[in-house]
Amino acid sequence: MNVSRQTATVAIVTVSNLKDEPMTDSFDEFRKQFGDQSITSKTTPELVVNRSTRQLYEAFGTKDKIIRLGLRCSSSDMGHSLQYNYITNVTYKLSDYSEIFLTVGGLTVTITGINLKPIVDALNHHTCDFIQEYDPAQFAEPSNKDQPLVRKIEVGVIRAPTQASHQ
Repeated sequence: MNVSRQTATVAIVTVSNLKDEPMTDSFDEFRKQFGDQSITSKTTPELVVNRSTRQLYEAFGTKDKIIRLGLRCSSSDMGHSLQYNYITNVTYKLSDYSEIFLTVGGLTVTITGINLKPIVDALNHHTCDFIQEYDPAQFAEPSNKDQPLVRKIEVGVIRAPTQASHQ
């Protein structure tokens, strides 16, 4: 019983002492020595006016251990999710990497754009998570002219030739 009374008494004394003295924080000495501006900036941030609501454009994304490749075709408002183990061929234009052609389990995929080499590399390493078309209504124009830009993704079905085409 004696111990708990002493603890309560000490707590009351401490609270009463706080009421009598002005509150200070632990950075007061630092502020006195180096000034207030070293901790917080006194400048008011500028207001952002007419800020674009369009997202930054990424032609593709990468991840490790990818099972499926996502295709985002804004021109047709379609998305496709293709299994990597069904990609049988990756063909690309060597001179400027402006075209990629994929054959994927009964489908053909043609990707056209500029600077597509990083996408080819990601496809070959099975780390490409998605590829998406550039849509100026949805994305801000890329500022770096060296980054990939996908202008069009076309997905088609491989069909067997008909009897009429053999004649």
